[in-house]
Amino acid sequence: MNSLIRGGLIAAFAITGYATAHAQQTPLTVNGEQVDPLMLQSFQAARAQQGGDPQTAMEEFISQELLVQEAIKAKLDQEPDVALTLEIQRRNTLASAALRDYVDKHPPTEEALKADYEAAIAEMSGTEYKARHILLENQDDAVAVIASLDDGASFEELAKEKSTGPSGPDGGDLGWFTPDRMVKPFSDAAVALEPGKYSTEPVQTQFGWHVILLEETREAEPPTFESMRPELLAAEQRKSATEYLTELRESAEIETE
Repeated sequence: MNSLIRGGLIAAFAITGYATAHAQQTPLTVNGEQVDPLMLQSFQAARAQQGGDPQTAMEEFISQELLVQEAIKAKLDQEPDVALTLEIQRRNTLASAALRDYVDKHPPTEEALKADYEAAIAEMSGTEYKARHILLENQDDAVAVIASLDDGASFEELAKEKSTGPSGPDGGDLGWFTPDRMVKPFSDAAVALEPGKYSTEPVQTQFGWHVILLEETREAEPPTFESMRPELLAAEQRKSATEYLTELRESAEIETE
């Protein structure tokens, strides 16, 4: 069920809705047959979402129309495999339309969106960390780097010289991050440090062995409700669609034998 939602039924609504709202009477006749303007507009809308321009889309559509006419002339639409593909596409379109109709008629309330926002904010880390690291291939190299730091070596210079990670040329600078953005062994070690201190034991992750320097911490600024609205709305729509499908299944008579 969820695979239907994630698989594009709701996403497919976007192109259909765009084409319907922006349909213009663009006359097009191919071999004496008048083409439905909405069909052309839908095709152009789909191409526009892929970065295509209207004129190129027009040429592609004409080529497609010519091939469609040839296929119908040859009665290819009556071939079993072609007929099956057309039926699958018809079913997908109808299923998408049913979900769209339900979701449109059952929009989430502002209260629901704000409750989702508060729940999301509560799960976010309240602290951001600014750190550097030196990534080594083995534990012995990491231990040697820690020894050099203990002797007063510069963390940044050692990172530029020794680190195998992409941040090495920048002195190992990782910028600001929340713990959830890092692999757990790394984030656990960084969170346990005091600002200005480096790890006295190598930290192992799937990327190698790390020596971490925690520079600063600060309270994270949560995203605003409005900035998260599209994400929250999409989540509520998926939830609504899932509940609708559950209701349909529970009220249906289904036999598998």
